[in-house]
Amino acid sequence: MSFNGKAFDLPLLETRFILARRPPPLRARPHLDLLAAARRLWGLRLESCSLQTLERTVLGETRAGDIPGRLVPQHYFRYLRNRDPRVLKPVFEHNRRDVLSLLSLACRAARRFESFLEDPPGEDGVHPLDLFSLARLYRAHGFAEAAVRCYRACLDSLPPGPLADRAGLECVRLLRRLGRAPEAAALSRELADARPPRLWALVELAKDLEHRLKDYRQALEVVDRAVGLAEGLRAGPAVAGTGVSPEALAHRRDRLQRRLRRAEKRALRPDPAPPESGPAFSP
Repeated sequence: MSFNGKAFDLPLLETRFILARRPPPLRARPHLDLLAAARRLWGLRLESCSLQTLERTVLGETRAGDIPGRLVPQHYFRYLRNRDPRVLKPVFEHNRRDVLSLLSLACRAARRFESFLEDPPGEDGVHPLDLFSLARLYRAHGFAEAAVRCYRACLDSLPPGPLADRAGLECVRLLRRLGRAPEAAALSRELADARPPRLWALVELAKDLEHRLKDYRQALEVVDRAVGLAEGLRAGPAVAGTGVSPEALAHRRDRLQRRLRRAEKRALRPDPAPPESGPAFSP
């Protein structure tokens, strides 16, 4: 276990082994770099993921009387010159605190990762930005159900805005990939009917009505609502940061109009007459 070991300590140690003409023994061994884990769990909320910032914001601890890490090399070189072991005492104390902080941080990260693996979640009061980060971490590692629970908790905690839109969109698309299209459509409809309505949710709802339910008339009504909302937002090619462009909405509306006309024509066609039966065959 290390903090930034993969980017700094491990390459440095491997170089030393190579210079000593010895095979580097560390690359194949298990290694947990807590800096990478901390960035994925808390990096969206924190401006910095330095160890002292994590101690203060995640662990609720503040060091007192500790020397800054940048002064550790000076103490070591002073020891090499004077051979006075008392110079190294604050260095040992600094390292001791580092090790204890890493252990506490690893335990906190493990508890946070386990929190949404079960339903109901095992941890309350998680910051919405951390919920979003955790949902993406679950999804990346194949814990889809936990990701869905985490996305929903994120939506319940966030006010309307870009992050809530992103969480909702990723949740809807994940539900579809899990084969839970009705649940995805229900969430899309819920957010499309919210105040204010979500433009992306209207588009996702129209997709479900068109491709799964084949309800072209209702899908067209939803797209018309989306076009009206987009015109009201007037935010350029990608409307309000949703990734939905006016051109894409117009193309979807034209396609639905064509499909609806074809469906109506098929409905007006008379049923083909059954074939007339010929004379019975007698041997």
